[in-house]
Amino acid sequence: MNQIFQVIRRYIFLFIIPCTLTSSKVPFYRVIFKIKEHNEVYEIHELGISIEEIKDNWVVTKVNEEEMRILIAHGYKLERFIEPPIKTNGYHSYVNMVAKLDTLTILYPDITNKFSIGQSLEGRELICLKISDNPEVDEAEPEIRFIGIIHGNEPIGCELLLNLADTLSSGYSNNEYLANLVDNREIFIIPMINPDGREMGWRYNASGEDLNRDFPVPDSSIGGDANWEYEPETSALINWSDTMNFTLSATFHSGARVVNYQWDYTHEIPPFHSLIREISKGYAIRNDSMFNSPDPSYADSGVIRGSEWYIITGSLQDWSYHYTDCIDLTVELSSEKWPHSSLIPELWRQNKNSILYLIEKAGTGVNGIVRDGETWEPVYATVSVSGYDMVIKTDPIVGDYYRPLLTGSYDLTFAAPDYCTLTIYNLLVYGDSTQILNIELVPAGTTYVEEPKNLSINVSSEIVIQPFMVTLGIPKTDIYTLSIYDLAGRKIKEIFKNRLYQVGFHPENIKIKTIPEGIYFLMLNPQNRIGITRKISIFDY
Repeated sequence: MNQIFQVIRRYIFLFIIPCTLTSSKVPFYRVIFKIKEHNEVYEIHELGISIEEIKDNWVVTKVNEEEMRILIAHGYKLERFIEPPIKTNGYHSYVNMVAKLDTLTILYPDITNKFSIGQSLEGRELICLKISDNPEVDEAEPEIRFIGIIHGNEPIGCELLLNLADTLSSGYSNNEYLANLVDNREIFIIPMINPDGREMGWRYNASGEDLNRDFPVPDSSIGGDANWEYEPETSALINWSDTMNFTLSATFHSGARVVNYQWDYTHEIPPFHSLIREISKGYAIRNDSMFNSPDPSYADSGVIRGSEWYIITGSLQDWSYHYTDCIDLTVELSSEKWPHSSLIPELWRQNKNSILYLIEKAGTGVNGIVRDGETWEPVYATVSVSGYDMVIKTDPIVGDYYRPLLTGSYDLTFAAPDYCTLTIYNLLVYGDSTQILNIELVPAGTTYVEEPKNLSINVSSEIVIQPFMVTLGIPKTDIYTLSIYDLAGRKIKEIFKNRLYQVGFHPENIKIKTIPEGIYFLMLNPQNRIGITRKISIFDY
């Protein structure tokens, strides 16, 4: 049995000693007990017991006296859980972690920015390092967040994130691939979100709360911490993340070797489940130890949906996905909670390409900038995909959005208050590449005085397509679909579909039936590439 579960069996529940807290909260007891089959974890959840860990049919958790009585009444034999001795040598303490980040900002000031997102209960700064080509500016680039040590006795995440920061910074000047990531992403690294717990060498924060049970639950139920108050570390991360626009994020744990994804709190399948699972597998397959030997052994290809492992409420990844539209993964790095520091280089080797993959993945799918069609200013809008009950939002400062997608054809709808909603139909997206789709939203009630350049439509006559196509610089020979949409995004006329036009050699005029005067969108959609949309004014001569 793994080291973490080697307990002293002579302690039965009568001799369990309550943990001492720095707050006045109800004392709790760390216990371990055996289950006969995995399905019992769901029965334990129904009893109101929040599981912390499970391995080889042994459950570890903390309980109060009432919860102890409930478990005993249901036949479970509780034993005191003895945490294995920690091995701090070779690991960064909080002070050493801060010093390491200070050194990087001194050595690489042009691509690093160190700041605090808040304070822990005991007053330690929650330090974040941003790495990007313009680290003090919010640019139109995908944002990705990495977090370490949400559990104070799982320190390996901090070490890997410091390795990541060092690799990106030192490699920027001499590695084209790394330079491309830094130039085209905004990478945020928080090595210790629970510095108090790290300094104490235990799972919880200074008040004895499990931070990964402390976040808002998507169904508004109470979290696994069994109270409605948020710890200062939790509040700091929530408040800061709400000012950001993260596309992907990952939080690093240890005690298993698997990528865990949404949902944790329910067996329901999350929106974009296939996409999330594919991204999770992308991480696992690049980690030879995780993909080939997942822990738990019943994980599929090194990944598992959280509730299939065991249900928890109040997890960071569930909050992140439901409340901030960010696909957040829980990455379990090692079957040992606190592996010997001599194993850190090997753990970094195993995970390096996986972490870089996530940084790269944040910019794939479809993305662009949503602007006001009149002022050209960024618009704070929602972006939804037909058939999926989830939206993402544009960055309110620069108007950019990023929607990772699997390869396929999608209908995307862009909406914002005081603007006409626009739907782009049948957009072909390749999951491992980037499709740029910039959008101009029309303010509600807009009246156009001037006819748009390079395009005129006479409802009683003909539409001239050659100037439109040549001006946009698209290929002169291709298969095109040309359609007209009203301001609500409804297709009102398909002028032609999947027809070959040799633009510039044989310009053609297309006869169309009468359409009422007004403002419309004309969408020219080349086969297998991104469509182009322009506002048009239809009028009678």
